[in-house]
Amino acid sequence: MQEKYQVIILGSGMAGTILGTILAKNKVKVLIIDKGSHPKFTIGESTIPYTTQAIAGISDLFDIPELHPGVIGQKLERSCGVKKNVSFAYHHLGQEQQKDQITQANLDGAELHFFRQDLDSYLLHLAIHYGAVVKQNCQISDIEFDSNGKDVFIASEKGEKFSGLYVVDASGYSSVLAKKFDLREKPTHLKTHTRTLFTHMLDVSQFEACVHSQKVHGMPGNFHEGTLHHLFDGGWMWVIPFNNHKNSTNPLCSVGLQLDSRRFPKTDIPPEQEFFEFISQYPSIYEQFKNAKSVREWISTDRLQYSSKKCVGDRYCLLHHSYGFVDPLFSRGLASTCDCVKHVAQLILEAVKDNDFSESRFEELNEIYSRLLDLNDELVYGALISFKDFELWKTWHGVWQIPEFVSFFELAIARLKFKEGDREAFLKIDQFGNIKEVNYFLKQAVKEIEQVEKGTLSPEAAQKNLENLLEQVNLLPEGLKFSLSKRSFQTRWWAMLEFVHWLNFKSSPEVKQYYEGFKPMKTYQLLKEVAKR
Repeated sequence: MQEKYQVIILGSGMAGTILGTILAKNKVKVLIIDKGSHPKFTIGESTIPYTTQAIAGISDLFDIPELHPGVIGQKLERSCGVKKNVSFAYHHLGQEQQKDQITQANLDGAELHFFRQDLDSYLLHLAIHYGAVVKQNCQISDIEFDSNGKDVFIASEKGEKFSGLYVVDASGYSSVLAKKFDLREKPTHLKTHTRTLFTHMLDVSQFEACVHSQKVHGMPGNFHEGTLHHLFDGGWMWVIPFNNHKNSTNPLCSVGLQLDSRRFPKTDIPPEQEFFEFISQYPSIYEQFKNAKSVREWISTDRLQYSSKKCVGDRYCLLHHSYGFVDPLFSRGLASTCDCVKHVAQLILEAVKDNDFSESRFEELNEIYSRLLDLNDELVYGALISFKDFELWKTWHGVWQIPEFVSFFELAIARLKFKEGDREAFLKIDQFGNIKEVNYFLKQAVKEIEQVEKGTLSPEAAQKNLENLLEQVNLLPEGLKFSLSKRSFQTRWWAMLEFVHWLNFKSSPEVKQYYEGFKPMKTYQLLKEVAKR
């Protein structure tokens, strides 16, 4: 017997289940299929302010209170970590880490280290609560699009048969539809080249306890209260603790090593052995991990980056992580996922209403996905090349923070407008934003980095050029920019007032129009609202 649905979602991770929840809440008959079962190990664990505000916006837009970050934080408090800062410790081969080669951006307390197996299970149950049907351990053997232009037929290896009007692929790198329709770019156009080894570990020491105390390193926040990145020429590491607050009962820490796949191609060495052999070249990193033990199988990949020629077709679309991926650096993957789920959900709801799932209705997703992927690629690529030299990286940290904060403020303004009745303002916004000057600024910065990679410009000269570029850009007030001298950034409530003063008296007319609707105290309240747990 064939079961009939309106929308079939392939994959039950965070993106697939949020989309399934939205659609089911709106009375769409939804089936979510996954080849595995929950709980399961996956990464994409660290949020940024944009991600948290985007999830809060989706919760409001589609009237799903259980999706609000404050609610999620309460439900999963004991297994998730907190993220009060983002720290970057720069290392030289064979040397102890130097305390004056650390940068940090401090956040306002709302961010989390998601323990994904618990988050994804919570979201799966939420989708079921609202009416989605879920089939786990269901390996697809065949998917066919009927020539009548209406039906999609799916068969499983167990002989189950399903039909739907539209299919959304949320299965990530192993995308069923990307493979079926040969959608992958070969080779990808992305500039970034990295591979990864990752796992969850026990007994990872706090960096402050084994290398530099806060009194010595001088940064505003403790590393263990946020996401710590170890940087070196040719790659970086993430350290994401889940046990960094008093209410945590989760002793684990997420650890990943990213390496330039051209300089350090994948080998036949067991991943755990390769990990410890590599970090033994950096004494301070090794000191943090000398007693650490993995609790899961290590996962080792070839080059991480992939992209697709398009994301939509006749009666199907890919979600963003199925369309392409860059690298976990800067934690922008979940933010892009939230942006795209919001767009896809709205388009599907309109298609269901009109009973019209034609490809043309979804074509705008091609441009949205492409620009988000390329923006992330430019930021990560620039960072990886800047790791050749600490001063160059420190300046690139300042470059990264410009689009990060501009897009965040645009999102916050869009959320305020939504609360005042302007639904379209939030629907249309994404990380790429509306300020064209940001894209131009980033293109100029990437040109400097490209010359460093080619060897036609020294890191020292590129650093000077980027510093001059940062001095010229007028997209944020000084108080919201990264301090090159202090090597840190710290948010304060009065920054909102400084933003208003800058907006009224120092910003250009072109930039001012993009921030129309900014209200300092309401924006600050919006930020504090998502921090309540």
